[in-house]
Amino acid sequence: MMYPMSNPVTIPDEARAALDASVGLGFELEARPGRSPSSALVFRACGPRGTVFLKLHREPRRYEQERHFYRSFAESLGSAVPRLVGEAPRGLVLSLLEGEPVSTLAEGTALPSRAFHEAGALLARLHALSVEDTDALSVSDALAARVAALRRDAGGLQLHAALARLEAMLPELTATALSRSFCHRDFQPDNWLFDPREGGTLGVLDFEHSRPDLWLFDLSRVDLLYLSRSPVLADAFWAGYGGAPAGDARALYEGVKLMDAARTLIWAERHQDPVFQKEAEIMGRALKL
Repeated sequence: MMYPMSNPVTIPDEARAALDASVGLGFELEARPGRSPSSALVFRACGPRGTVFLKLHREPRRYEQERHFYRSFAESLGSAVPRLVGEAPRGLVLSLLEGEPVSTLAEGTALPSRAFHEAGALLARLHALSVEDTDALSVSDALAARVAALRRDAGGLQLHAALARLEAMLPELTATALSRSFCHRDFQPDNWLFDPREGGTLGVLDFEHSRPDLWLFDLSRVDLLYLSRSPVLADAFWAGYGGAPAGDARALYEGVKLMDAARTLIWAERHQDPVFQKEAEIMGRALKL
């Protein structure tokens, strides 16, 4: 089912009914810009009983993953994540989180340092959630499959050296028994909201990619895009998380960062996405690709 969205404030009848039930009749609807409007559309609805957000998914899998998170895990993270307050076909009505996107805060001030510390602490809580791993592939086999997919999708991009490094690392990386944790899988400052009142609180949005995965994949993007360029932010984040990957995880983490950078570059070129192209450049410089 695809939603016709030629009018930015037109929503399906089922979604309108869910908003009526959540915030009351006569609500005002405002379309909100999103990072990936091709996969989901987001609206802010203000009514007599308060304000909520409506997220309309185009892809069934992302809708199911996000709904599963809010139904199964949101309460474990308290006020740091929205609550699911209503549903419609491929639509989620979510409670309001206060704060500003951390990606818009000026680097070098106390605010982002506190935000990054809170982000690290929140991610540690997310990774500690009890989760059932139902994936048919072991983590090691999934890593090998990811590398093979990168090789298949790279085409004419200048990734041969990076992929050769990954392929040479695979025997060592997959030799250890690895387990999955519950992961956000798009954990980066665009999806964090920081409210500086009362000492500062951080909230996290956009769980459509969330599912059990190797925990290192939740660290690589924020590391390459932000931590690698700012020792202050790196110190704050790792202090909140409980430390950077070390020991046996360190070599595996280097491989994960290579995979993340390569996948970002492939996506950016395939879709000619300027946001991802910029991120791919930053990640490539961090890894000296």
